[in-house]
Amino acid sequence: MPKTILLVDDSSTMRVAQRIAISKITNFNVVCASSGQEALEKAFSETPDLILMDVVMPGMDGFEVCRELRRNPRTMKLPIVLVTFRNGDESIQEGYKCGCTDYLMKPLKEGELVTVLNKYLG
Repeated sequence: MPKTILLVDDSSTMRVAQRIAISKITNFNVVCASSGQEALEKAFSETPDLILMDVVMPGMDGFEVCRELRRNPRTMKLPIVLVTFRNGDESIQEGYKCGCTDYLMKPLKEGELVTVLNKYLG
């Protein structure tokens, strides 16, 4: 059974670009969410094997979603990779403090994506 990636970004352009990149290199299922609230709903209903998530989103941001996922026994060990344009030390520290597994900068290059997928999904 193929693994499932939950791709979370409020930008439809980024979701499409990342989805295309993932489908070029794997046969994994990709489920998308466009907001933090939708990400939580899909994380609980779809039980993904990996979450790739933006930080800056309206309403609930990626940091808040990460904290919520870490509080729930069903998702507390799920790999969460924050993928964002926010590259300051404070943002990176906040990401890890919230419980992210990895913190990467946008735009993800194909090689970085392959590395992340191999690292967390084998």
